[in-house]
Amino acid sequence: MTCNISYFHPHGIIVLSRIAIFGGSFEDIFPGIKYRILGASPMFYIPLGRELCLWMGGVDASRSTGEKVLDEGNSIVVYPGGVAGIFKTNPNSKETQLVLKNRLGFVKLAMSHGADLVPTFVFGEKWLYDMWNPPKSVTSFFRKTLGIPVLVFWGKFWWMPKAPAKGKRYGLVYGKPISTEHNDNPTDEEVRAVHSQYVAEIERIFTQYKSEFGYDEDETLAIV
Repeated sequence: MTCNISYFHPHGIIVLSRIAIFGGSFEDIFPGIKYRILGASPMFYIPLGRELCLWMGGVDASRSTGEKVLDEGNSIVVYPGGVAGIFKTNPNSKETQLVLKNRLGFVKLAMSHGADLVPTFVFGEKWLYDMWNPPKSVTSFFRKTLGIPVLVFWGKFWWMPKAPAKGKRYGLVYGKPISTEHNDNPTDEEVRAVHSQYVAEIERIFTQYKSEFGYDEDETLAIV
């Protein structure tokens, strides 16, 4: 069985879809596929953060760890964008921004193992919480020194997410897998060719399915 790397977009604030999807439904949708979730490295140094990540099947999101997981025959689930993706979350904007334009590492990782790339879009992730960004000087300090985001967010009861508004719903759509040929030393052109296929599939998913989840017709997707 070919290993795959599933990328979930957008990152959102605390990627609550991890709990919704990996609370048991992943095994029902993809029986027999063993996977690990890659979590941001700083999470493993925060009190209780490491335990939470491990409980959810998470491992450090370093290149070496990703290589090891794939070498063991497991698949990988990633929420790309990191801290930058968190601050691109805006529940009131008509434009959903994905931090993806210059992210090529995941393509190289897939190609080094001949793994499939599975584009996945989580509709409604941006509506789970309201948020307020502190002054940029504050957020920049914590991002540079600790590598963690600092922002204020709230749902129905603080961290409890809000229910979808009337006419809207939460859910995700898996895209068509993008196959890669095993290549330990791909050229920049080869990497960007696969990356372009990936971006095109994410854009197709958003455009084709956004109305089914309550997104307005004039809502757009931006790759930044």
